Amino acid sequence: MATSERRLDRGIEQAVRIQRGTGAEIRLTRRGAGLSLRTVAASVGMSESTFGRIERARIPNVSVRQLATACAAVGLKFAGRGYDCSGTVSFALNGGGLIQDPLDSSGFFSWGDKGPGTWITVYTKSSHAFMVIAGLRLDTSAAGDPSGAKGPRWRPVLRSTRGFKARHPEGL
Repeated sequence: MATSERRLDRGIEQAVRIQRGTGAEIRLTRRGAGLSLRTVAASVGMSESTFGRIERARIPNVSVRQLATACAAVGLKFAGRGYDCSGTVSFALNGGGLIQDPLDSSGFFSWGDKGPGTWITVYTKSSHAFMVIAGLRLDTSAAGDPSGAKGPRWRPVLRSTRGFKARHPEGL
């Protein structure tokens, strides 16, 4: 297997761990509060099926906004920050156990190690932050995305990193 294929496979494994960690935290928090899946899903206008997929980390068709809404429904601290750029990055990193508290864009200047990572890189400047996990970009900006879709989402293409500082979690 080529090196780039191994890197992609390992990056995908890390992304799945992030998804599972977030889903498990939502499920544990909901259950710990004594809330049923039906009650929580209804309270945020989401189907039981969608909310259940989030908890089980079966979320390829679930948006970052729906994931953040699920967190808000059970009272997780990252829920309110999941909509802006740094909140989206913080939310994903928290799901993977890589940070505990949300950071704003400038807070990422001193986070982690300098330079791009092998699997995960956070690109930050004072006005914006986004991240790349195994070649997939998680960003609120539509820059470089041919769909032009706005809001937090996985983007199929990279964007210019000019003017951004690259940071990464140790070892990744």
